[in-house]
Amino acid sequence: MKGDSSYHECRHPIGVVCRRTGLKPDLLRAWEKRFGAVRPGRSSANLRLYSDADIEKLQLLHGAIRGGRRIGQIATLTPEELEAMACCPGEEFTPAPAKEEL
Repeated sequence: MKGDSSYHECRHPIGVVCRRTGLKPDLLRAWEKRFGAVRPGRSSANLRLYSDADIEKLQLLHGAIRGGRRIGQIATLTPEELEAMACCPGEEFTPAPAKEEL
């Protein structure tokens, strides 16, 4: 559940993430380092640990890439923006401007 605190808890190793998303470990690490697609936590042994939210975002990113999008243009979009983009394949997508704080 998205509202559940465990949804954002980092607990999945990279092998689980790769199986669930279809991404190769090297590609996943490149998306993290070069584009900041997700920011996994670290275990006490310094191994990457991903949350359910990370996995969901990576699945959305992977789908968008398969649909012809470029990772450099979409890596920092929110899951909500990625879902909205998926509703309109082939159309130019412009994320909503950030709300200014008063």
